[in-house]
Amino acid sequence: MKLGFITILVCGFSIILPHCVQGQNESQLSAVRSELNKRVAISNEHRLNYINNYKIVRGFSILNKPDSAFIFLNRIISQNKANGSLIYDPELKNLRNNENWPTIVDAINLQFIQNNPGVDTALAFQLRRWNFEDQYIRELASNSLDNPSESSPHKTDSLFKKMIEIDSINCIRLDQFVNTYGWPIAEKVGNEGVESAFLIVQHGPYEYQQVYLNSIKESVGKGDLSPQYLAMLIDRMLRKQNKKQRYGTQIQTNELTGKHKMAPVEDEKNLNKRREKMGLEPIEGYLKSFDIDYDPPK
Repeated sequence: MKLGFITILVCGFSIILPHCVQGQNESQLSAVRSELNKRVAISNEHRLNYINNYKIVRGFSILNKPDSAFIFLNRIISQNKANGSLIYDPELKNLRNNENWPTIVDAINLQFIQNNPGVDTALAFQLRRWNFEDQYIRELASNSLDNPSESSPHKTDSLFKKMIEIDSINCIRLDQFVNTYGWPIAEKVGNEGVESAFLIVQHGPYEYQQVYLNSIKESVGKGDLSPQYLAMLIDRMLRKQNKKQRYGTQIQTNELTGKHKMAPVEDEKNLNKRREKMGLEPIEGYLKSFDIDYDPPK
């Protein structure tokens, strides 16, 4: 049997709690409870693990336990690491009517302003919103793809169609933004805003990526973006031309099994040297996050 592969849309920033969709059945809620117990134990030992704490907040929100969720939200804020996109996270909808929610939102926004003095907050928050729409639909689609036994082909297909629709809308939004204000710079919208613009380009069609490639290179040169982002864009553009990637950032997913593998790479023996130059971790650790055991070339 011929196994089909599709390229998973990898950014490396997705924060997924397995089966995190509102309206779960009891078995799914049990899975959330089990996952939460493990993550709370991790958090008690490693209080500063932002991703772990965010997953805990999501889990308690799904279980409708706001008091517990706010304990970990405050822990995130105390680290000065709260990402503004969590304000829009649909998985946190059970927290939004709580009397403590406005305080959390104010604290997140205040942190952003303090960390980015002089930015245009209206523009920055606009880009932040687009960023979350981009990332959340990818999270849902990837989760559906990775758990075929818990989803259905129709649901997965619908999510990927919605993702394509959001990508198209975001491309139009960014074009309008650039035509009005120019390409985003950290001085005006903060690094988070520049990263949001990058993600829209990363998920656009090849021709769209070509338009903004030089702008992203300039952002990296000025320090507004990490070189890691440029590596991801270059790899994505190479793969769209059916060429081997350069930095190993692009992962393929088997449509039938949900298993991942690294997309083909040029000059694989020197892959980690190239990754190091772009600020990327060694390929072995990166692939482990996708449950891929790396077998280096001999």
